[in-house]
Amino acid sequence: MNYIRFVYVSYYVVNGRCCRSIDLTRDAGKLAQNLFLQESHHMPQFDMKIVPEATVQGHDVIEHTAGSPVKEGDSNETYRCGACKTKLFVNVSHHEAHGLVVKCGKCGKINADPHH
Repeated sequence: MNYIRFVYVSYYVVNGRCCRSIDLTRDAGKLAQNLFLQESHHMPQFDMKIVPEATVQGHDVIEHTAGSPVKEGDSNETYRCGACKTKLFVNVSHHEAHGLVVKCGKCGKINADPHH
């Protein structure tokens, strides 16, 4: 794997004289990966709205399997069961979860998109 290297040189100046320099070299790829990992911990999470089963009759209800999300994507929102907080959709965009109805495989509750 190739990384782009960059160098940052800093000079400490005391009374108009250069006293010390610091040379920091980092792998830009590793730095970007660390920033991505830090960013991913702050992705928005939304609790879906629990709805009575009677209100979704005639609609397609997705059956969630406990232990894995219904869908994983490349975006930035996570949708959880409104009752037990199980992750139903992970790293999806709002339009991917909009209008969907899901039966949680862990607690059995019916979840609808929260319209945020």
